[in-house]
Amino acid sequence: EEHGDFVVVLFDYCLYHYRRGNKTVIERRLESPPAADSLDMALLQAMMQARFSAFILVKITPRQGAVVRDLVQGDTMELVDIGISETGTPGTVLLGRLLPLPDFYMSSGALIPLSEPAYQEHILPVIKKFMPDGPSVPHRPMSASQTAAYVAQMIRGALQAGGMDNVFYSDIARFA
Repeated sequence: EEHGDFVVVLFDYCLYHYRRGNKTVIERRLESPPAADSLDMALLQAMMQARFSAFILVKITPRQGAVVRDLVQGDTMELVDIGISETGTPGTVLLGRLLPLPDFYMSSGALIPLSEPAYQEHILPVIKKFMPDGPSVPHRPMSASQTAAYVAQMIRGALQAGGMDNVFYSDIARFA
């Protein structure tokens, strides 16, 4: 199971950051797009807007998900994730990628849970390295390679902190 969790994190990283011909697989898929009103197109558009960050679990929404606050950008959002609604604890930091859909956010891949001290020790230094003026302060957008390095270093910090021990991800098959 432990290696399966890591594969989910690695696959998500590759999906969003591995480039061939200077394009991600998502960008290449949009070159011959699905129907404009299709679920595939809605998900691809959400994937293009996805954000990788550290989120703090503010409040559990029973049988639905949670309210989370982005510790980098400062905004709050409704996350639909059954696994977190069942086992999440307010105050836990979640490292991962969220996709914006019209009425809610959903996770992409896995959300890696961390304690507040692990966040302070392993993740905050990475954020400060890439955003020297601090989180929530407007900064120059990062290039694709800078973003890939930022995400990779955050994931590495989470792994060093033992964050893979209690990964949150939903088995979509159980909802089908």
